[in-house]
Order: sequence, then C-alpha cells, then structure tokens
Amino acid sequence: MIEQGKVYAECGGYSMTYYTFWKCVRVTEKSAWLIELGKRWASHDGYGQSGMTVCTMEPKHDNPREKMVRRTAYIGSEYHEGEQLYENYMD
Repeated sequence: MIEQGKVYAECGGYSMTYYTFWKCVRVTEKSAWLIELGKRWASHDGYGQSGMTVCTMEPKHDNPREKMVRRTAYIGSEYHEGEQLYENYMD
C-alpha cells in the first residue's frame, strides 16, 4: 500500500530498462497523490546510454502536477535515498 512521504522507483521499458521516481504527497482511504521526482546518472558508460542512476529527491518539474492513483496500486518498489539502480537505454 502506498504511504505518504515515501519515494517509489517504477521500472519500465520493453527492450530497455529505465526508472521513474515518485513521491507520495497525500493519501486518503482509497487514493494517493504522487509527484514525479528527477534523476541523474551516478555512473555511466561514457555515452549516457547505460549505467547507474539515482533519484535527486527533488521534483522533476518546476510546477509539479500530482498524479492520482488507487492507494492499493503497485507503482514500484520503495526507494531509499542514495540507492543506485541500473538503467539501460540501448535497444
């Protein structure tokens, strides 16, 4: 279940691996509101195509819009600040 204040890492991609980071900013009995957080390379292959990425813990956009989901929805695994995750943008 999604909890307020926690950050989640959602993995996506078919022939690639990329992450989207979300922070829960509000919850009710049935719904949760999330904002997208930014990310940066911690290390990469020199071309920016694959390597380790981390969440910046800051909103991705200057004026973040909230995304509403069911509170029981799966939006990825809980992310801990500084945790490095492998991304691959190469097909």
